[in-house]
Amino acid sequence: MERKSTVFLTVIAVLTLLIAVVGATFAYFTVTISGNENATSTIIRTANIKITYTSGDNIYIENAEPGSTGTLTFSVENEGDRALDYYVKWTDVVNTFAEGTHPEELVYSVTVTDGSSNSLYTLSNTIAPSTDGYININSNDPITIAPGVTHNYSITLSFYEMNSAQNYNQGRTFSAEADIELAANQYFSTDAVYSGV
Repeated sequence: MERKSTVFLTVIAVLTLLIAVVGATFAYFTVTISGNENATSTIIRTANIKITYTSGDNIYIENAEPGSTGTLTFSVENEGDRALDYYVKWTDVVNTFAEGTHPEELVYSVTVTDGSSNSLYTLSNTIAPSTDGYININSNDPITIAPGVTHNYSITLSFYEMNSAQNYNQGRTFSAEADIELAANQYFSTDAVYSGV
């Protein structure tokens, strides 16, 4: 009886081991490629883009009076191995100037340079936004950044001095964050780095 029990347990152990090996082998060699069933290999790339804010990611003017300014500086660095297309956008916009009779008195300018301070893009005297949206730096097209390249941004917000009474806009506020968004069909990871905050 003891011998039958040992044989029975051995058969069960061998069957269990056989099922485990067949199942593991099947799982190991089963691969699904979607979208291109004829491909012999699959390459997955991710892009690495690094944003460094010099003094925070917010630009603001509070309790504004004519001549007030605000500045935001940051850099965008492509740490990946391929060119990337991206947009710069305003987020979390609060603009009480837009509620006034002369919102055109609050404008912003953008200068984009490369790592060698060569000018890449310039946007001048654009009325400050009242809602979140893209900053139209490159005629609504994305900005391309090559691998290993850094783009340096300087955004200046200005409340124009009109040399006449501007009481209707005094004490108003503008606040917004600047961020980037990669153009469609690009997979990426971002690292936001705040220095000097």
